[in-house]
Amino acid sequence: MFLIKTNPSGDTLWTRRYPGYGHSVQQTGDGGYIISGTYLWFGLPVGAILIKTNSVGDTLWTRTYRTRDGYGSGRSVQQTSDSGYILVGTAGPRFAPSDVCLFKTNSSGDTLWTRTYGDTSSDWGNSVRQTTDGGYIIAGTTNSFGSPPSYVYLIKTQADGTVGVRNLGTDDMPTRFRLEQNYPNPFNPSTTILYSLPVRSHVVLKVYSIIGEEVATLADETQEAGFKSVVVDAGNLASGVYFYKLMSGGFVEIRRMLLIR
Repeated sequence: MFLIKTNPSGDTLWTRRYPGYGHSVQQTGDGGYIISGTYLWFGLPVGAILIKTNSVGDTLWTRTYRTRDGYGSGRSVQQTSDSGYILVGTAGPRFAPSDVCLFKTNSSGDTLWTRTYGDTSSDWGNSVRQTTDGGYIIAGTTNSFGSPPSYVYLIKTQADGTVGVRNLGTDDMPTRFRLEQNYPNPFNPSTTILYSLPVRSHVVLKVYSIIGEEVATLADETQEAGFKSVVVDAGNLASGVYFYKLMSGGFVEIRRMLLIR
């Protein structure tokens, strides 16, 4: 990717080159720039990238963001009111439907939380802005909600990236099993885990240490279909990385969370 700075007449003052594909740039409060783009690995789009520069385009730091599925891109970035950054893009398995993916970082580009939005088909996030209530507004495209094949996809979130409405369909029930990233993440001492059940099924939700030791059982029961949430109280656990695992109706998914004291 290239960053080109011009004078008011469009004459080039300087040009800088960085790895990846560039999609968005914004001047930051310190006079430098924040660039979002797509991170490549052997030519494959494996995740989003943020590059922070000083006022003359020299790199201060670079961060890459990848989901559990390993493929994606970063389309739009904005500096937020807390001097961190909000980044939207797309994530999903290769050759499979993708989801809108939202990353919130601190001022150094370290991930504070990640959210995904979408349903059964591919969905893309193209632009994000912070709103006056501290939440975010995302514009993109969706193929998940009937014909014609594509609609404009507008998502309004709260400050933590959560939404009150899950999709644009007329049915208020989920259409697939899904395990969301916990929020907040990192957390201390409690966090919330969201998951979706399209049908009534037996649910097992457990937390494991980084060495695979089971440390908590959050659910082991039959539950009705719907959007579910459970609060994790980690008051008796040490700082570190933990994994939570959902098993239901043949569906199995694992996500990581970070407890910081």
